[in-house]
Amino acid sequence: MERNFNINTKIKLATLKPGISLATLKIGYCIQKNITEKLSIDEACLSKGELYTIVTSKVVKGRENTIIAIVKGTKSETVVEHLSKLPKYLRNKVKEITLDMAGSMKQIAKRCFVNATQVIDRFHVQKLASEALQNIRIKHRWIEMDNENNAITHAKCTNKTY
Repeated sequence: MERNFNINTKIKLATLKPGISLATLKIGYCIQKNITEKLSIDEACLSKGELYTIVTSKVVKGRENTIIAIVKGTKSETVVEHLSKLPKYLRNKVKEITLDMAGSMKQIAKRCFVNATQVIDRFHVQKLASEALQNIRIKHRWIEMDNENNAITHAKCTNKTY
């Protein structure tokens, strides 16, 4: 799911150091002191359709010191390059990382946070389950409509009312 944010609002939410330039943010920005045992990784559209990969701490639940990394783009190679700048001993302390089902996010988690269990976020699981249920419902509805049409046709052929 794509979210549109004003980039200045996102920077303020990220509680980045004063004086951080947009040019720095557009390349990649990491804050090692914010790493905790539980992280989330997702992409967001900050401005003008530019996608960023954002790594956050789940422990602080959106408050100050939530943002760990903001990297322009979603290509796993680019994001891995920036996250690899974080000390390995800190990355190895991560026990769980929540992500969507994008292949690039799985690769990033696997390569950067080797000890972390990957957890698919519930939004995407619920969405898949809903779509599967909807497909089954539609399939059965079509079967019932065909049965009804056949019954109507049969009633017409035998001069019976339906």
